[in-house]
Amino acid sequence: MRLSGTLQSVENLGATIFRVRVRPGAPFSFQAGQYVKLDDGYYSIASPPESAELEFVLRAPGRGTESDHLIARKAGASVALEGPFGNLTYVPSPDRHIVFVCQGTGVSPLFSIARSR
Repeated sequence: MRLSGTLQSVENLGATIFRVRVRPGAPFSFQAGQYVKLDDGYYSIASPPESAELEFVLRAPGRGTESDHLIARKAGASVALEGPFGNLTYVPSPDRHIVFVCQGTGVSPLFSIARSR
């Protein structure tokens, strides 16, 4: 699905780590663990599916990457949104425990999964 969204905020969490929030311009459904194309970059969704805004945790190293271009934009800017993509989803099973292992911004899809349960 292709639609537009509005950049709500960009928050610096560390030297090169940022939290970006986008409000889709139309209803947007996804499963926890999926990702989207946001402008020209691909990002895992960190927010739970129940949220009205999409949240992303990304690394912007300051070398002209797509992430650098995204975080330089001002709140209120229009962004292109396409997806969702991917199948890193979790189906709970009452007789099993789960352990998530991740590193860096790879935590994003696991945030989404954990926050949706």
